[in-house]
Amino acid sequence: MSEDLIGAIKQILILGKGDQRRLEYLLDLLQKGRPLPESDQKYLQLMIPLYLGSKDSDSYQKNAELAMERLHDEVKEL
Repeated sequence: MSEDLIGAIKQILILGKGDQRRLEYLLDLLQKGRPLPESDQKYLQLMIPLYLGSKDSDSYQKNAELAMERLHDEVKEL
């Protein structure tokens, strides 16, 4: 489950959505194997469906494509 959560947070960060600092902090906690506070769990329960949609494969594909487009645009700017 934490790997899925880590992946979801990374996607939201790539999309540039949500509170970037908070998401980076939560990502760091999860990568270190630490539990998330309840308030942060609730925050993610709101953010993940809002920015990544439902868990069906079409939504994941669409969001992955959007994230790739954003990264491609950032590379072009560099």
